[in-house]
Amino acid sequence: MAIAGVNEAERNQRKLITEDMFTGDPVTDRNFVLRQYIKANKKRLEDFSEMRRKIDAALLLGENPKLIYKEFDERGKGNLYIDLMKNRFTPFPSDMEWAHEKALQQQREDGLPNPLDGNSRILAIMENILSKGQFLNQDFILKEEMFIKEPKKQGDQSSIQTPPLGDTPQPVVNTTQMARKDPITNLTSTETALLSPTEKVIAGRT
Repeated sequence: MAIAGVNEAERNQRKLITEDMFTGDPVTDRNFVLRQYIKANKKRLEDFSEMRRKIDAALLLGENPKLIYKEFDERGKGNLYIDLMKNRFTPFPSDMEWAHEKALQQQREDGLPNPLDGNSRILAIMENILSKGQFLNQDFILKEEMFIKEPKKQGDQSSIQTPPLGDTPQPVVNTTQMARKDPITNLTSTETALLSPTEKVIAGRT
């Protein structure tokens, strides 16, 4: 049956949202909830797409569509069947009331901040994109990089703009001083410092 396991599948999808959220330690990464919401809806898409394929297989084998709908409706999932047959994906509500209830309980008992606070606007945008643009048996359209900017690592200077160097001044050479010769030895100071005694004699004659 296509409906078999639908409730368990939804529970598992919800667990992906709250996974590692209520451990007794505060959640310091504000992007944590966004990642969990994306991961849970991706799994939800996989499960709903598989359910639609099972329905199609049943119909191909001659199953009465009214009876299939009845199975869904008796489990309170009649609207889900209609959405599946329209190839429509229904994401998790961005308010995630069940998770907020748990977070508020943890806030009251342990004094921990609610990890769901501060992301309601972005979550609502995600839900809206999925509701309007996501269809079953298609690639998942939400990407983390669309909403999450990773903090730059300390010491990363790859984005620092280095100003161009100006013209490097050339060293000024005092040619007059270099060419001035000692009137006694007839050698420049450079020749006196660098030449051997024999070379000095030869150079002094020139």
